[in-house]
Amino acid sequence: MLQSAKAERPGWIVSALCFLLVTGPPSFRARTAEAALRGDVDLVVVLQAAVYFAAFVWSARQLYLHSELRAFSWTHKVAALLVGLIAVSTFFSTAPLFTAYRAFQIAALFCFTTVFIKKFGVQTSLDRIRAGMLFLCLLLVIMAFLNPDQVLFVSETGFPRLRGWTIAESGTVSAFAVILLLCTPTARKRSWFWLSLSSGVLFFSLTRTAWISVFCVLLMIIVLRPQVWCRKVALIVLLAVLCTVMAVPALRNVRDESDVGEIGGRQYFWWGMIYMVLSDSPWFGEGYEAGTRTLAQAVDPTGGGQGHSAFLEVLVGTGIVGSAALCLLLGNLIALCLRFVKRQADAQTFEVMALFAVVLIIGSTWERLDCTPFGFTFWALVSIIPQMHLLKNQESAQRTSNKAIALSASKMGCELPAQ
Repeated sequence: MLQSAKAERPGWIVSALCFLLVTGPPSFRARTAEAALRGDVDLVVVLQAAVYFAAFVWSARQLYLHSELRAFSWTHKVAALLVGLIAVSTFFSTAPLFTAYRAFQIAALFCFTTVFIKKFGVQTSLDRIRAGMLFLCLLLVIMAFLNPDQVLFVSETGFPRLRGWTIAESGTVSAFAVILLLCTPTARKRSWFWLSLSSGVLFFSLTRTAWISVFCVLLMIIVLRPQVWCRKVALIVLLAVLCTVMAVPALRNVRDESDVGEIGGRQYFWWGMIYMVLSDSPWFGEGYEAGTRTLAQAVDPTGGGQGHSAFLEVLVGTGIVGSAALCLLLGNLIALCLRFVKRQADAQTFEVMALFAVVLIIGSTWERLDCTPFGFTFWALVSIIPQMHLLKNQESAQRTSNKAIALSASKMGCELPAQ
């Protein structure tokens, strides 16, 4: 397991701050696109702003006090460029105050995750993400019984969906939770309870993208055969799920299958918004998130003002320049992950690869890069992946050095008797 030798244990204040950032924190209320664009401020906005301000202050203080934390990789520099371009989009935004607020949240997430992972290590960060996702899954189940109107919505077929919009996107957090539970060297204490809970949330979310992401990770386990505890049962689970879905027609009818080829009708949204932003403000966009909320209402007023893609949010919000920075960042992360691909990969390495694969799949059709569990996980991976690559290089160099020393000692030992 890769872990920095200098890694510390976070105190309770930093742990609480990390927990709040991982979980959102939950808003417990629905907020319309119009209210966000107008810049309406309520208690939830104030509390969230306070959390992100505290995270930014803590990160800035750590960077000021510890010079070793200021050693940034190429990946971090590209990520900083992307964050800067998101901030610049404020000047081109249809709602400057709203975009500035989102840019500040993203900057705080980027700074906090960078410092937290450098200071406390990769495994501690993965453990914190896992704990946050499991807490959200438990909270979604509790709210489904206590206050179902907050988390339950009706699908296009009339089947109730556990979407959890006022808490967190249930499909996203449950997919993260399932992957982080499966991709460990040994089953953790009460793993089956948490795995059953998060799998139930995943199913009743009826989020097809989340289902596909978990399916892809199971395939990765079968092909790459990493050193994770579920490796021997992955094929059995995958076949059981496929047989169940194919044998029970009711399970295939909980969602409308007619729009699968059009990705749930998102193509209409995407092409419409891309055409409008390239016509009006192609280079720097219409302002991060403000652009998608404005253009989505123009394309389809009944769509709820959502971009339906974390990556489209960047294109519409920051234009071609910001989208190029995002592509460069993702390309760099993918290249680093491809270097990790090998047979019998260790559990931690595969866990990060699987988590990144889920981020790419879910981010392509949903979610955002700001104040969401998805956003925290994305920015955490921006630091985790290069940190793991650095640690692997250090381990490789250490092994090479040890072999050279052993070989040198062996030669000296053979020559001594002759002398």
